[in-house]
Amino acid sequence: MHQTLTAEFDWLPDRKPARIDALYDAIPVGIAFLDRQLRCVRMNRRMGALAGLPATAATGLPFTDVWPEAEDALLAAAPLALAGTVVEDIALTGPLTGPERALVASLHPHRDDGDGAGDRAGDGDGAALLCIVEDRTALRRCEAELRHFKELRRQTLELSDLFPWYSTPDGIPRTTRRWRERTGLSAADVATPQRWVAALHPDDRAPFEAAWTRSLTNGTALEIDLRLRVAGDGAPGSQHRWFRRRAAAQRDADGRIVQWHGTDEDIHERRIAEDALRESESFARQILDNSPECVKVLDMEGRLTFMNIPGVQLMELDSFDCLKNQHWEAFWPEERRPQLRASIDIAKRGGTGRFLGFCPTAKGTPKWWDNLVCPLPGPDGRPQRLLAISRDVTNTQLARQALEETTALLSGVLESTTDSVVFVDRDWRITYRNPAAATIHEGRGIRLGDSFFDVFPQQTESRSLFRKAMADQTPVVFEEFVAALGQWTEIHAFPTAEGLSVFFRNVTERRRVEEERRAAQERIAHLARLDSLTGLSNRLYFQERLEQALREAPDEGVMAVHYIDLDQFKAVNDTLGHHAGDALLRQVADRLRGCIGAADLVSRFGGDEFAVLQPNLWGPAEAEDLARCIISALAEPIEIDGAQVRTGTSIGIALSRRDGVEADALLKAADIALYRAKADGRNTHRFFAPEMAERLKSFHDLKLGLHEALRQGEFELHYQPLVCTGESGIRGFEALIRWRRPGRGLIRPADFIPVAEETGLIGPIGEWALREACREAARWPDGIGISVNVSSVQFRDKGLVESVRRALADTELAPGRLELEITESVLLQDDDANLGTLRELRALGARIVMDDFGTGYSALGYLCRFRFDKVKIDRSFVANLPRCDGSTAVVQAVAGMGRNLGIVITAEGVEEQSQLDAVRRLGCHEAQGYLFSRPVPAAEVPALIARLRESG
Repeated sequence: MHQTLTAEFDWLPDRKPARIDALYDAIPVGIAFLDRQLRCVRMNRRMGALAGLPATAATGLPFTDVWPEAEDALLAAAPLALAGTVVEDIALTGPLTGPERALVASLHPHRDDGDGAGDRAGDGDGAALLCIVEDRTALRRCEAELRHFKELRRQTLELSDLFPWYSTPDGIPRTTRRWRERTGLSAADVATPQRWVAALHPDDRAPFEAAWTRSLTNGTALEIDLRLRVAGDGAPGSQHRWFRRRAAAQRDADGRIVQWHGTDEDIHERRIAEDALRESESFARQILDNSPECVKVLDMEGRLTFMNIPGVQLMELDSFDCLKNQHWEAFWPEERRPQLRASIDIAKRGGTGRFLGFCPTAKGTPKWWDNLVCPLPGPDGRPQRLLAISRDVTNTQLARQALEETTALLSGVLESTTDSVVFVDRDWRITYRNPAAATIHEGRGIRLGDSFFDVFPQQTESRSLFRKAMADQTPVVFEEFVAALGQWTEIHAFPTAEGLSVFFRNVTERRRVEEERRAAQERIAHLARLDSLTGLSNRLYFQERLEQALREAPDEGVMAVHYIDLDQFKAVNDTLGHHAGDALLRQVADRLRGCIGAADLVSRFGGDEFAVLQPNLWGPAEAEDLARCIISALAEPIEIDGAQVRTGTSIGIALSRRDGVEADALLKAADIALYRAKADGRNTHRFFAPEMAERLKSFHDLKLGLHEALRQGEFELHYQPLVCTGESGIRGFEALIRWRRPGRGLIRPADFIPVAEETGLIGPIGEWALREACREAARWPDGIGISVNVSSVQFRDKGLVESVRRALADTELAPGRLELEITESVLLQDDDANLGTLRELRALGARIVMDDFGTGYSALGYLCRFRFDKVKIDRSFVANLPRCDGSTAVVQAVAGMGRNLGIVITAEGVEEQSQLDAVRRLGCHEAQGYLFSRPVPAAEVPALIARLRESG
């Protein structure tokens, strides 16, 4: 620095004397120009101040005289400086410096360029050296203070638990001797950041790395608790100790980090103590927070200062804040406060107070509390605070009260009951008896304290039961007849701590009632399994016997289930009345009894359905023999009210094991076989075969398809002409319904009409057919009528007349062009309602036609009940014309009847010219059949009309 300063003096661009003097005087160090003999040529004011003389007075004065104590040093330095070397750190001492002042000089060679600038430097005197003196007193003082501070810091660290370390700005650690001595780790053990981290407990490595990285990145101070491996500690499990590691950054003037200073404070014992304290506090808190009692702390004035969480909950408080510093007694009812005050006074004197009291919660819930108040002593051992513990004993108190009430009630019951109650001890001595028992005992001379078994010594069988109750401590209940009293007694013996409590009750009347009830229930159960009409068992009993037989059947045994249904029973019932039907069922039951064997069972399932269970068979032949016997027996005429009635039967047979192993499966199989027998012509029997189930499935599929057909409009009408036999002119058409089922084509009416009648869909189907036929006929030429079939099921519908009226009104068809065809079954029962319906239909203007005449139970007398407009002879009579004399006679008779009664007679099924000639000759007015045309769709009717008119 001094060399640079000299150069500046030597090369000032403007070396005017005044300016140079001012510059020298402004410099804060002492400056003196010396010649080769070390005489002072000139000095600035600072140098004069340091030397203690005016600057102008020093000219020519030897510099060694100014600093005599430094003469040797100055003289030794002068040759070097004159030779061109800067000599520094020359200590100046003397009376002017004093013991506390530190002045340091330096000699510099001085160069004079002879350009006039050296006049002020004494060019004529030959200034050759420049002496610069600095006052380093303050610097030396700072250095001394720094050394003192370092020593103080060293001593502080030696006496503390702090162990210093350092780190480069990029985190490379540097440990101190003290740190290494404490940890027992060498500098090599922690020479890299990786080893620095590895010296930590495994659980602390990641947290420290994250915190240390954050500090190195952001320059923020580090403080973290961690466990450091300490060598030389031989205790098992103590290889690591807790330290608190702190570090702060040292920065330069530009704010850049130049070094990290850190310490590791040994906090192991403190940490262990803190953990133990926390654990102790947590344990105490857990005890308080999990205590079922309400724990409170009071001051000596009885004010609340603490309450545990369960206490807050028990008192139904939102928090303890609303009670804090309030008197405890303020929350108790007035009548309970004296007890509370007395307990607090006892606790203040060092004792423990206790009381039981009623106090509602903050929300008004009634509570009983068992309260304990005791002192909490202070440092001097005297009570400083009070501990109050309140236990919720509401349930116990209520139970005690209930027990007292129950005891009083029980006592009253025992005294007033008509049952005899006796308490005995373990020696079988009577210790208590109620008035009812006392009455019996006194009549037999028994007193309290006597033996229990002396009351009825003859009842020896019950003694073992009483002894068992006493020995096993289990209640016994039994009934026995007490001969001495002549009554049945129900006895309950209950073990007690003292012995037994025995209750005697007269149940003679109850047993009589139970016997009557049991007999009645048996009669009801019998009737529930009996068919009252026929005296046979019913379906329920049959099902139970069948299930029992299947359970008990031997492995090789076979049994048969016959499902029986009468043929034409409904016709008999409708014709002769229900009383006749009932009489028929009773005679059928008698004939079935005569057919079965001793081990067989016959039951009536309801209506005209019967079933026979035939166990212990060798094979199907025996079942077939029984079926033939039943069919033969029921084929014989049955006399009812003087008239003979014939009925047949159809039977379905299912065999166990082959057709099913459960009752329901056998009954279902027999029912399917019955359905097949009916389909094959009735008055026969069929054994179940698996393919029958498939056919029945198809039948049910047909049922489901009808619903969809009605919704989707799959029905259509075809029309077959009715031709006059006299002139071969067309009279009208019969509407015949067809079902065009997707994927199956046209389905015949004979296949689906019975199904529609069974499912009840015949109503909406028939109403649609009626309306559609009327609508189509309204388009035809006048005089051509339309004939629509009405089923017996449809006829019984009370809405039939209204449906016809609406169809005529909506289609505007002339009523006289509409013919309604009904079968003979409508008139089989002389029902005024049916005849009224016929008259209402005729009143609408429609013509009434009897269809299929001669196929049922009809008689010519039926035509007298109602005057039909037309009668159609069934095709079965026309088919054999003209070859069959019988058919010829029937057709001729019916035609003659029609002629006499004024009824039009129509012959159905005319397919050949010879048949047409025959019915024309025999007197039929109309003919219908394939000879004229098959039924055709509505679109072909106009062409058919034209063809028939041309041919006529």
